[in-house]
Formats: sequence, structure tokens, C-alpha cells
Amino acid sequence: MLGESVPKTAEILTFGSITYNKSSRELTSGDGVQLALRPQSAEILAVLAENAGALVGRESLVDAVWPGVATTDDSLVQCIVDIRRVLGRESIETFPKKGYRLNAEIAVLPAKSWWVGMSTNRWIVIGVAAVLFILGASRFTSPVNVDEDNQGSMSSAPDKTIAVLPFANLGQTENLTFFSDGLGEDLTTDLSQVEGLTVISYASSSGYQGVESGFRNISEELGADYLVRGTIRQQASQYRINVSLVNPADGVTIWSERYDRSFNYSFDVQAQIAKEVVDALSLKLDMPAVKPKVDRHAYKMLLRGNERQRQSTLEAYDDARVYYNRAIAFDDKYARAHASIAVTYGRRAMANGDGESLHEDIDEGLQSAVRAIQLDPQLPLAYFSVGLLNLALGDIDKALAAARHAIELDSNFAEGYALLAETALLGGDLNEALYSIRRAKVLHPHYPPTYTWIEGSILFQLGRYEDAHELLAEAVELNSQFLPGLISLAANYEKRGKIEQANQLINTLDKNDKYISYTSTLDSIRFLIPHRRTAVLNSLAKISH
Repeated sequence: MLGESVPKTAEILTFGSITYNKSSRELTSGDGVQLALRPQSAEILAVLAENAGALVGRESLVDAVWPGVATTDDSLVQCIVDIRRVLGRESIETFPKKGYRLNAEIAVLPAKSWWVGMSTNRWIVIGVAAVLFILGASRFTSPVNVDEDNQGSMSSAPDKTIAVLPFANLGQTENLTFFSDGLGEDLTTDLSQVEGLTVISYASSSGYQGVESGFRNISEELGADYLVRGTIRQQASQYRINVSLVNPADGVTIWSERYDRSFNYSFDVQAQIAKEVVDALSLKLDMPAVKPKVDRHAYKMLLRGNERQRQSTLEAYDDARVYYNRAIAFDDKYARAHASIAVTYGRRAMANGDGESLHEDIDEGLQSAVRAIQLDPQLPLAYFSVGLLNLALGDIDKALAAARHAIELDSNFAEGYALLAETALLGGDLNEALYSIRRAKVLHPHYPPTYTWIEGSILFQLGRYEDAHELLAEAVELNSQFLPGLISLAANYEKRGKIEQANQLINTLDKNDKYISYTSTLDSIRFLIPHRRTAVLNSLAKISH
């Protein structure tokens, strides 16, 4: 059990899919790949592993790793952060001013995972991805705790909410545009790791490019207490970055700084900005002090791919994948690029997959997802892609577990909450689904129409037809070609006894559409909205005849 003392005779400790051999000190991922820690971090882990389940004093840890050397608490803290980054936040419990305890489970396992050396044909890849995922997310497969009486209402909201606005490109060059977008997006990601801080999705705040005033209105639209804004200009071989933290309610600049430097990577300055913003808010940034270096050309290709993928068309997904593959050509260990490739396949499969092409997309996507998790087991986007691909495949249980694990790793991951909501809508806990979609809408205030459809469909299944109507009607108004929205709205009309309106809406459906023209209407509905619940499927199919 987590937190219980592990006998000294136990040689293998497990942390989800990761194993630690106490004798050899080998740290191994679920697919048999050895994981590396900084030397001091590895020593700290070894001491904690010998005393797993027991409190180890700070002084004992410092003396074991830095004997006779004067050091600060920061050195120990950075080692703890480094270990948590690999094993997960729950692996080490902190006892303030006392020490740390390693939480592990006893593993009756060999040191290597059983699938090492197997071939990677389609079904083996799917099997590996499933096992890798199930092991990695085994601690996170329970539904999100939700107040069922309030059916998904938000409670105990954090005290501080922050949004990062796009950095203004003062140089008006293409390179600076991609760099400034990447800086804003990465800063948002880093701030999302701070416990007790709600961070608005960059997908929402990125729409305020070039805005120089009206920050109070922006903060109200985003639901943010604080805004981070800045400018970037290239001067010869240097970048000049100005950044400030603003309280828009009173117009006060809480903190500002200028950075003049020559560098090839954005990560160093971005990590420093993130830390100083958090310090200004009197919060602790629980993240590694040094980020892994990524080839600057690979990073630029990733940003180009992200820009294309945001256009959300089949062609855009294919184009984005070209850029992501170029990123991997520059740096084949770039986990974000591999995960992004997996996401494009998942979105493509969800949008247009059927028959053999569906399985081909899922096959390719799972290979990329597995590679991303091998490279970075703590990357939320990688588990999001696993969830998306399993949802496209119709495996609700694995999709639910993947989505839960993604938001466990990043509690501000709006798309992760939306994926969890959509999956739970189709075959999970409806209260969890309602909580999750409402959380997604808070984190992504300028959310897409699909969020509205998901919430309306959840209310429909809960029998709250009047509440569902407004949302489903809005979803259809925003996208009149969205077939699941049209069918759901028609079914909701029928439940409210408005048969004429339901029939009028159904008559607007394009009967030549490849989904609606299936021989069996039930089959077409099952493909469009793959519910587990037979009653819901039958209700939707009935109204679309």
C-alpha cells in the first residue's frame, strides 16, 4: 500500500509503471527503458528507497549526499523536484521542516518489462500502448471527486487566476512571431505546474495579440485576476524581452523586468520569467530549475506545427504533422513533437476515420504516443493523445484513464478536462463529465462549440432537457454542420414534446452525408456519437429517422 513501510528484503519498488531496483539502483520505465537522474538526485533516491515508507530527516539526506560540504536547502529541494518529475508528485511526501518519505509499492516483477524485444506490428503496438498506459495511470483511474448534489458545480476555487497574453512582436519578423507565441505558450505551461494557481489556457488568451490597452475588460472576459504581458524585439544577435505582471483591477504593475541576452533556446529565459512571476505572486514554483535543451530548429518546427494544427481541419492536421516530423529530424528525442504527432492522428481519426483508415491513423498515433511517453513519462500531452486515440477506437475505459492521468499531471489542462468530459459523456460518470466540462470552460473561456455540445449532451442525459436546450441550440448556431449537435438538439426537442421542431431540424440534415446515409441509422449514430448507453443511442437514432 502507498505510504506503508516496505520491508528491507524488497528489491524492486514500483511507482505506477516505473520500477526501481534497490540493489542495482536502476530506474526503469514501463517499456524497459532506463531513466536517468542527476547524480545527486540519484543518491537522494537511493537513501529514500532504503527507507521507503519511513520519514527520512533533511539532515540525514544532506549528510548522505553532501558529507562535510556546506549546502543550502535549495540543493535538496531541487533533487526532490527532480525525482518527482520522473516518478510523479505523489512519490515523495513532504513533512515541513522535518524531511521526506518515499511512497512506493512492492513489486513482484522482474527488473525488465515483459514486452522488451517484441516486434511492433499494429496490434503489438496497440497492446504495448495499452499496457504502458494502464500501468502508468493505474493510480489515476478513479473518477474525479465531484459533489453530486451540485452536479458538477465548481467549489473551493483557487485564490489566484492568471492569464499569459501573447508577447507583442516589435520586430515584425516571422521568426519573432513564432518565438513570441512559443514563449507565451511555454510560460503558460510552466505556470500550470504551480499548485493553487489557476492558469487560463493559452488557446483563449492568444486571441489578444497586439492588444495594448483595455486590460480590465480582458481580465473580466478571461476570468483572470492577473495578467502577464510583454514585448519582444530582436537587436542584432540579441533578443530584448520586456515582461510585466499586471493587476488589471487597479492598473498596478506588480512586477516588471527586461531581459537582454543572446541565446539559441527559449527555455532558459522562459523558465526564469516563470519563476519570477510566481515569486511576485508569493507562490512556490515546483518544477526543475533547468529544462532540457531542445534544438532551436526543432522548436521552431514545433511552433509552426502548432499554428497549423489550431486550424482544426483534416488538411491542417496533415500539414502540422509534416512540421512535427521535421522537428524530430532535428531532434529525435523531442517528446513534445512525438506527442503532437499522436494528437494529429487522434484528431484526424475522430474527425474522419472509418474502416481501415481509422485503424491506420490509430496505429501510427499510438506508436508516436508510446515514443513520447518513453522520452518523457510526465508529459500530459502524451497521455492526452493516448486518450484521444482510444476514444477514436471506442475504448472508453482506456480513454477515461488516460484523460484522468493527463489532468493529474497538469491540473490546468483545459483540453484534458474536455476529453475527460466527452469520454465520460459517452460511457462514464455523468457528474464527473459535467464537472470536467465546466472546469474546461473556466480554463478556456473562448472555448470551441464542441464544449457547448458536450455540456448540453450531459444535461440531456441527466434529464435536464430545458437546461440542455439552450446549450445544444447554441452549439448548432455556432456550427450548423456539426451533425452530433443537430441530432442531439432534435432528440432534446422530442423529449420536451416539441415533435414539429424536432422534425424540422431532422429535415435539414444532409441525407447524402456519408454518416447519415448508412444503411442502419443506429450504426450512423453509433459512429457519430459512440454511446455505451443503449437507451441514449436508441433515443438519438429514433429521432433521426
